Amino acid sequence: MPAPTNFLQNLKKTSALTPDEVIILEKKYASKKFKYLDPIEQILAVKTLLLKIHVITGWVLPGAELKNILNDQFHKKIMEEYSELNPDEIEYAFRNKGTGLEDWGKEVNLNLLDKILIPYLDARFAISQNEERLLPVSESIPWNKEDFINKYRSEIEAAFQAMKKGYNPIIHIYFEETLREDGMMLEAENIHEFLVRKLGSNCDNLYVKEN
Repeated sequence: MPAPTNFLQNLKKTSALTPDEVIILEKKYASKKFKYLDPIEQILAVKTLLLKIHVITGWVLPGAELKNILNDQFHKKIMEEYSELNPDEIEYAFRNKGTGLEDWGKEVNLNLLDKILIPYLDARFAISQNEERLLPVSESIPWNKEDFINKYRSEIEAAFQAMKKGYNPIIHIYFEETLREDGMMLEAENIHEFLVRKLGSNCDNLYVKEN
């Protein structure tokens, strides 16, 4: 759901967020996330983004046959790891940081794309946390225990995915309690031993959302 325009306008008038952080929030709500686009929209967005990335960064696009493969792999990469982003955000990330990479003349590849999108996603996550704290309090239906447990599970999964990318997220005390209640941890291991075991097993996810 898009953030209220008035809320973003009010943020610009305060010192709660920097101008760059406000821009990221604006881009976050500028268009539909990739996961909400239909397959045709996704394919068209990927093709357009690769052309824009080529113009912004100077990275070389491969020939026709390899370009088709690149389009396919970039599409899969976005849906697997960056589906929470929208096309406007990805374009902004490259326009904002892509020109600073000393990779002129290189062909576009997934590794180069990660160099921009992983830091952007990390910054976006931190800004979104600040956004939640700044949102005006509204009356809502009280959460029950299952609501909180599902929220904890979502946070655990986000932390696990961040660790897989090489980051060191905060491991909250309720992570271990939640995992034990879900029967996922061995009786003798602690939260850190559990995470090391899962990372070592090349596990894709700790929790998978049901459709």
